[in-house]
Amino acid sequence: MTYAIFKAAGFQYRVEPGDVLRLPSFEAEAGDTVTFDEVLFGSSEGEVLVGRPTVKGAAVRAQVIRHGRADKIIIFKFKRRKNYRRKTGHRQDFTEIRVSEIDLGGGRKAVAEPVEKRAAKKAPKKAPKAEATVAEPETPVKEKKPAKTKASTVTAAEKEAEAKSESKTEAKAAKPKTTKKKKTS
Repeated sequence: MTYAIFKAAGFQYRVEPGDVLRLPSFEAEAGDTVTFDEVLFGSSEGEVLVGRPTVKGAAVRAQVIRHGRADKIIIFKFKRRKNYRRKTGHRQDFTEIRVSEIDLGGGRKAVAEPVEKRAAKKAPKKAPKAEATVAEPETPVKEKKPAKTKASTVTAAEKEAEAKSESKTEAKAAKPKTTKKKKTS
């Protein structure tokens, strides 16, 4: 497995041939080939190359796929009890690239497979399904009984207690309310 770690736009990226990356936006047209010369580390078939600070003669070549803007992030500043709230949003521009070749120098090169071959390799071949016969179950399935409702589980004692409480509330409602008169002297 060949891979490289290179530096671009202030960030470090680990890539293999065929990888798709999103870098901060830079000037290049879609379809152009770009070369990144600052390769910091590389590995090819068990051989490790460490740059001091970069690997000499190494380069990562990639093809620009498209330019775009990332999802919006929300920046919200807040200070409690100070009536201070600031809400802003930001969408970062990016350039999407596909790594086409990793050259570690000295004849150590790894080239990505074309997109069509990679897509064909990923799609697994489906074997024709054998028709399965559905066997009847030997034992009959028991039907569930309906759940008991609350009304059917009320006991006689509960019914009496409920009737007493209803009669008390009816008696209170039937009583006329009397108002007290203040004595005047």
